[in-house]
Amino acid sequence: MARLTATNRARVGITYPNQLTGERLAVWLRADSLDLTDGAAVSAWGDESKSGANPASQATALNRPTYKTNILNGLPVVRFDGTNAFMDGKLTVAARSVFAVVNYTGGTPFPDYDGAIGGQNNDAANVGIVGYGGNAAIYPTSVTNHRVNGVATAAFTDPTSYHTVYLENPSGAYSASYRIAQDRATTSRRWIGDIAEILIYTTTLS
Repeated sequence: MARLTATNRARVGITYPNQLTGERLAVWLRADSLDLTDGAAVSAWGDESKSGANPASQATALNRPTYKTNILNGLPVVRFDGTNAFMDGKLTVAARSVFAVVNYTGGTPFPDYDGAIGGQNNDAANVGIVGYGGNAAIYPTSVTNHRVNGVATAAFTDPTSYHTVYLENPSGAYSASYRIAQDRATTSRRWIGDIAEILIYTTTLS
C-alpha cells in the first residue's frame, strides 16, 4: 500500500500486483491512493489496476464513507459507519479471487451477513467477504479456499485488529458489478469498520 516514487520502486525492487497478474487484476482500491484530508467524505475511490476501468463511487452524500488518516501502520483507511455508508463499482468480467485488508468493529460474531465486498445483486452466487448468518465466518463457506492472514480458514473471530482476507470462487461471481460495505441489496447488512485495500482478480490464484 505504501506510496513510493518510481525511483524508489526501482531501487528496492518491489513487485506490485499489476506486475504479477497484468490484466487479471480487475480492481485495485487503495486507501493510500486517495488525496483527501482526515474526516473527508469519499465520493470516489479510483481503480489502481492496469486498466483503471472499475472504480468505486457513491453519488449520495448521506451514503459516503469517511477517509481517516494514520490508522493502519501510519497509512489511511476508508471507514464505513454500518448504517449509511457503502460504495458501488462496475465489472466487465467475473471475479474469481478477492483480497481485502479490513477491520470489522461491529463485534463478534457478525450480526448477520454484514458485507465487506461482494456483488450488488440479491443473488446467493454474488456474495463475497461477508459475515455468515451470525457466525464468525466468511460466506460462502462452500468455497474451499478461504484465508485469513494467510491461514486456511473461514473464521474471522477477532474484531479488534486488521485482517488480510482472501476468498476464491473458481466459478466466478458478481460479473457485472461489485458492492463495498453492504451485502447485496440488503441495507440492514452494512459493514461497520475500516477497509484499507481491495483487490479483485478474474482468475484463481492458488
